[in-house]
Amino acid sequence: MSGFWKGTAWVIFFILLIGGGVYAYLTWWDKSGDLNKIVGQVKGVAVESVAKVSNTALQSAKQGAADTAKQTASDILSSVGSAISGFAASVVGPSTSGAPLVGQGIAVA
Repeated sequence: MSGFWKGTAWVIFFILLIGGGVYAYLTWWDKSGDLNKIVGQVKGVAVESVAKVSNTALQSAKQGAADTAKQTASDILSSVGSAISGFAASVVGPSTSGAPLVGQGIAVA
């Protein structure tokens, strides 16, 4: 367990060292604010890129969900229609609708 705490102490030390170095640079040496300008530009580009990607992904997800919902509704209606048709055939008997038989004494309409 002491290895874990030693590793944790080193990680904390390097975080403080890097953070202190950035703070010192921004406070004492970067009088023109170049680093802040660069960070602002990078942040703006990153936010814009993330917004574009997430908007594209959201539109794709919405379209996919709509297509899936349409297909599911179509499948449900088709199976319900088949079930109703099957039930009606069992109650009434086989369907007699269809093309009239020609030549067997049945009048053609």
